[in-house]
Amino acid sequence: MLDDRALTAAASAAGLSPLRFERQLGGSDRSQVCRVADADGTTYVVKQYLSRDGGTYAREPAALEALAGTGVGPRLLGSSHDPDLVVLADLGTHPTVADALLGRDPDAASAAIDGWVDAIAALHLAGDDDVLDTYGRRLSARAKDMDTHRMPGTFSYAADRYEGVGQRLGVAAPPGFLEALRDLTAGLGPAPPVLTPGDACPDNNLLSDGRVVLLDHEFAEVRHPIWDVAYLRVPWPTCWCSWRLPDAVADGAVDRYRAAVAPRVPSVTGDRFLADLDLATLGWCLSSCSWQIETAIEEDRGPDGLDGPTARPKILHRLWLASRLPGPAPLTAYARRLLDELSRLWGEPTLVLAPAFRSDDITIP
Repeated sequence: MLDDRALTAAASAAGLSPLRFERQLGGSDRSQVCRVADADGTTYVVKQYLSRDGGTYAREPAALEALAGTGVGPRLLGSSHDPDLVVLADLGTHPTVADALLGRDPDAASAAIDGWVDAIAALHLAGDDDVLDTYGRRLSARAKDMDTHRMPGTFSYAADRYEGVGQRLGVAAPPGFLEALRDLTAGLGPAPPVLTPGDACPDNNLLSDGRVVLLDHEFAEVRHPIWDVAYLRVPWPTCWCSWRLPDAVADGAVDRYRAAVAPRVPSVTGDRFLADLDLATLGWCLSSCSWQIETAIEEDRGPDGLDGPTARPKILHRLWLASRLPGPAPLTAYARRLLDELSRLWGEPTLVLAPAFRSDDITIP
């Protein structure tokens, strides 16, 4: 719940009359999201950042300012740095792509994924030089030394984690693996960089009027567009609801993205795009596993109070996928070694399909 200080700051930031708290809409340990109303009953959304770790307080308003007028995200009405918060236009209450995936209608889930793809494609196409430049300037104004591009650091962090994991399991990460992981982003082909939310999970959006509006730009950054597309192949590497997708659904969604973007970026129709997609899928598999393995060795936990898979099936599935993908041999070979060792410890729990697709579920080898 927002306190009086936050409500006052929000009203001042957006040039509104005094605001009153209506209800909590969501949040995490990083932020709280609430609906508020002014004296006339018009409602708005206020997101207050509870920590400065990760720079979410600076990344999100900078991204929304850069994307203003593109229609690909919520409209920013104002921001405050004391306390850290943003005021957004209220888009109303609508389901998310996650709701469709957790339902029982495969057609509705497929349509929701198509909407997600359309939104990602629109976001990428909107990310011209002016948008990227505005994001960099607005981010720097809030946090002078914050990087606009974080993926190289993501893989350096993952390599550091694997050093500890390998020692703990008695399957030491060889130097070739650590070097290849740290240098993974250098293997991607050239592509126009895009501004992305960085965490376009199935629940970070609204399904409204036949389209998906992307929410939550806390981890916004400028990067190669393939990282967003690879979310379909892992799938959803940074998300709690990361059940598997049927291959036909994931492949069809990738094809839909390519068709949407091709008129402006013809290179997405070529083989290099597919090679980059394999490498980005491999990268997401390995990096996301590194965040969870040590905890999963002790306990196979799932997301508290949410219908998402537990850690061990996700890890085993991603290592299995990583071991089968084309890519640098040190990466795929060590993924297989880890998979063998963790399968020995845990057995072979299967990551099943998202609930909406479970009528045609299969077992992973």
